[in-house]
Amino acid sequence: LTGGSYTANGNLQIGRNGATGTVNVSGTTTQLDANAEVWVGENPGSNGFLTVNSGTVNVASWIAVGRNGSIGTLTVAGTGTVNQGIVGIDSRLSMTNFGQPTTATLNLDGGTLTTRGIIDEAGGTTTVNLNGGVLKPRMANGNFIADVSSIVVKTGGAKIDTDGFDITIGEPLTGAAGDGGLLKSGDGTLLLDGANTYSGATNVTGGTFGGNGSVSGLVSVASTATLRPGNPIGNFDASAATLSPGATLQIDANNNGAGRLDVTGNLTISNSTLLVSPDLTSRVYIIATYGSRTGTFLAPTLPVGYSINYSFNGDQIALTRAATAFDNFIDPLFSSNPNDPAFVGPNADPDSDGASNFDEFALGGNPAQGGDGRKAFFLVADSNDVGTAKELLLTIAVRAGSDGAGGNPVFAPTSGTPTATIDGVTYAVPGSTDLLNFDSPVSVVGTITTGLPALSAGYEYRTFRLNASDGLPGRGFMRVLITP
Repeated sequence: LTGGSYTANGNLQIGRNGATGTVNVSGTTTQLDANAEVWVGENPGSNGFLTVNSGTVNVASWIAVGRNGSIGTLTVAGTGTVNQGIVGIDSRLSMTNFGQPTTATLNLDGGTLTTRGIIDEAGGTTTVNLNGGVLKPRMANGNFIADVSSIVVKTGGAKIDTDGFDITIGEPLTGAAGDGGLLKSGDGTLLLDGANTYSGATNVTGGTFGGNGSVSGLVSVASTATLRPGNPIGNFDASAATLSPGATLQIDANNNGAGRLDVTGNLTISNSTLLVSPDLTSRVYIIATYGSRTGTFLAPTLPVGYSINYSFNGDQIALTRAATAFDNFIDPLFSSNPNDPAFVGPNADPDSDGASNFDEFALGGNPAQGGDGRKAFFLVADSNDVGTAKELLLTIAVRAGSDGAGGNPVFAPTSGTPTATIDGVTYAVPGSTDLLNFDSPVSVVGTITTGLPALSAGYEYRTFRLNASDGLPGRGFMRVLITP
């Protein structure tokens, strides 16, 4: 096809039932519209070839390369353009589609291929050769290239323009001799989660690049682009990395850790921007490691209480904050895992007793020993009220120390829902007579500890009474609420 417009109203089949079929599209004004699917090879013994050197091929739904036992090859080269999945929302570029495994090859030697995704559906021998053509997504896709045998970066390089969409490639990108590396352009995000072995540089000129994978060469990030290691929490490895002035290193973090950039060689960050999640809780977040480092971030804005250490442990960049009472409690218990959120995080439960580290810190437990849990005990006894009738009492362990008012934690009001804050813990003890509304007044009474276990240093017991339980006229309930 060397000129003009052509329309296939049904499925366009190239090479079927043992035959060899070839379609070459050239000529800048040539347009081929397939209103259904395009099959490049169909049935055993068949060979199909579709080559687009210039002009445009528009495919409404699936492109099936190597279908049902055939051999199929799709090549986009020169200035050719292939648009797949224009209206087929669930369609993809399928390699070895339907039935028997086959041999399918996609050569992206030039031009542009826009697709909803590339997938091997039948487990054949499938190769995607990235050699200078531009690959663009038509939609966001968390598994943009899936289950193919190999993705090979050749001398022309892999060129991926995310065009405003967020995509992830979990399959590794391998490299041929003298491969041209990867160029990531356009708005949107490209995440590589595989162990990528192409040796050329990874150049990021727009949008966001990152993931939980690795690359063998240099990662270079332009001033308009962002590097985001992790997906969102995890590591991204490179042999070297350079963030241009104005480029952004985006770090996601939570109680389970942070995204981290691991660089074996030189890490250059001179006057680049650091963007960090605001909801940090752990004492230390390691955000990068390096063999050598050049420069610092440009006036980073950090969450309150945090500072940046460019030489943490000698070769790491870390976000750190001053130790809190919780840190001083938890760190000695897990000295062999001082920065592992699975052990020292406030929401972690390393002894698997059902109580978080923060809960055990607040109520006198030991997160390193499953049999030494939170200290909260109900008892029926007469408190120090004016009568002699028994009441429902609750004795709990609380942090002991200055509360800023000259003494140990002071619960107020003395009748209602007593509340106190100390060492970063707020305690509240509401009461109820029906388990529906916790608005029944509770009073602070003299501490009763008979028969209770001894507490570790830094704790003391406090006792509370449900006022409505005097004489035990009916049901009564209390609970202790613990918040940071």
